[in-house]
Amino acid sequence: MKKKLIMSLVALAACLSACGSSGKEAIQKEPSSYYTQTNLSALEYSMYIANKISVATGQLNTHMAKIKNVADGSCSYEDEISAIDSSIETLKEDKVDLSYVYPPDSYSRTREDALTYWQDAIDKLQEVSDELSDNDITSDRAIELSSRLSDIYTSIQSLNFVV
Repeated sequence: MKKKLIMSLVALAACLSACGSSGKEAIQKEPSSYYTQTNLSALEYSMYIANKISVATGQLNTHMAKIKNVADGSCSYEDEISAIDSSIETLKEDKVDLSYVYPPDSYSRTREDALTYWQDAIDKLQEVSDELSDNDITSDRAIELSSRLSDIYTSIQSLNFVV
C-alpha cells in the first residue's frame, strides 16, 4: 500500500511538472489541497524529502564549482547560464511538488523550512545567472557567489538531520 502511494505521488509529480503554465501559478501561491487526503507517514516523508534534498544539493554543488571555472576561463558563460537556468527550473518544479505533499504533523515545520530554502536557492541561482550574463566576473566575485550558494546548500542539507 505504501509503495503504491509513493509510486502514485511520483507519477502525479511528473504529470504536474510537465504542465507549463500551471506550475508557475502553483509556485506563486500556497496549495489549497494536497496530493492525498491523508498525510504521509514519517518514513515516507523522510524518504521523499531526502530525494528532493539530494537533487537540490547536487544542483547547488555543481554551480558552486562551475562559477569558479567560468571566472578562470575553463567554462563558458553561456554554458553555465544555460545550466543554471535548467537548475532553476528543476528547483521550481521540486518546490511545487514539496508544497503539495502532505507531511506528517510532526514535519510541518520541516516542510515550511524546505519551501523557504528552495526559494532561497532559486533566488540565488537567478542572481548568479544575472551576474554571469554580463560576461565579466572576477575570481573574488566568483568565490563570493559560490560562498552564497554554499550557505544555501548547508541549509538544505540540514533538513536531512531534521527528518
